[in-house]
Amino acid sequence: MITCPNNITGEASEDENVGAVWWEIPAAVDNSGFLPTVTVVPALIPPVSVPIGENLITYTAEDSNKNKAKCSFSIIIRGNFFRYSLMQSVTLVFLSTIMIIIIIYSFNVQSDTPLNVYR
Repeated sequence: MITCPNNITGEASEDENVGAVWWEIPAAVDNSGFLPTVTVVPALIPPVSVPIGENLITYTAEDSNKNKAKCSFSIIIRGNFFRYSLMQSVTLVFLSTIMIIIIIYSFNVQSDTPLNVYR
């Protein structure tokens, strides 16, 4: 039997595409009294840096009779280079021979998502 940790969520370092994470390596037990062989895919040993996105980690325990047990968990790394707090005020003044129009536009955006700007 082998039990993996819960899913791990982390943040990428500023302006980096990886985040550092650590977890307790699962210990396997077998009813034979002998310790099973444990392998991990991908071959990672914590602490380790993993790329932004979801990274699946799978541990497999195998006993001397070739019986296998598996467990998996995900490491989810979020990028932080899209975090922003933007306060912008724009004043547009349109002059016309007939009238003067003043438009004041203010916006405040706080988000964990990319800001897309189109022309």
